[in-house]
Amino acid sequence: MSDVASWMEIPLAGSEITAIDIYSEGDATGLLEYAAGHITSEDLLDASFPQWRVLPDDHLEVAMGDDGEPVIRLQVETRE
Repeated sequence: MSDVASWMEIPLAGSEITAIDIYSEGDATGLLEYAAGHITSEDLLDASFPQWRVLPDDHLEVAMGDDGEPVIRLQVETRE
């Protein structure tokens, strides 16, 4: 891949954790193993962020739908 900066920003394994987060936590070795294709993104996350599967997803929220029933939707960003 020629654009490393963009690659570092891609969320891993459907989580919100990116390669930048892995590097920031000090796991450069694991990140290099993943980049070389020796481990999967799931393996990398298991080693660096063991609780990654149960971390909350900040992009979703529960809101009231038009029919008055609760729905799950992408979180609406508000500007202050």
